[in-house]
This record gives sequence, structure tokens and C-alpha cells, in this order.
Amino acid sequence: MCSILFLFVRERQGAVAHDWLFDLVARYVRWIVRRPAPMLMFSCAVLLLLTAIGFSPVPPLEFDASTRSLQPKNIRAGRGA
Repeated sequence: MCSILFLFVRERQGAVAHDWLFDLVARYVRWIVRRPAPMLMFSCAVLLLLTAIGFSPVPPLEFDASTRSLQPKNIRAGRGA
């Protein structure tokens, strides 16, 4: 359906002469393709930091492995068992 949508939507206005967002993204992509090392180092540093935060013991996670913890707390059927 998305592939034929353009047949039903008419263009009512002309194209924008200058799109600043497209220019910004084009410059960013050009910079990444020419010099990938700075972005790769930055990305690796951020991912290592997030990994360290994810595996850090602060705050400690406590898991309740009891099957009773899965039951609703305040229902009559739970109190009867």
C-alpha cells in the first residue's frame, strides 16, 4: 500500500529551495565517510561507559525468584490458598 501511495497524493506546493536540515545531514555523512576514526572512537567510548554502568553493582538488583511474587497481592483467591 505504501508503494502506491504517491499515486493518490498530489503535490500542492513546489519543492523547498534550501533545506538546512538536509545540508546538515549531508555534511555529517560526508565527514563520517571521509574520517570514520573520530566517530568510531567516540562511539566505542560511549558504549564502554554504558556497559560499565550496566554491569556495575551500584545500585544492586534484587531478584525475587519465588512463584508467589507473580500472584496478584490483594485478591480473595490468593488469600484462600
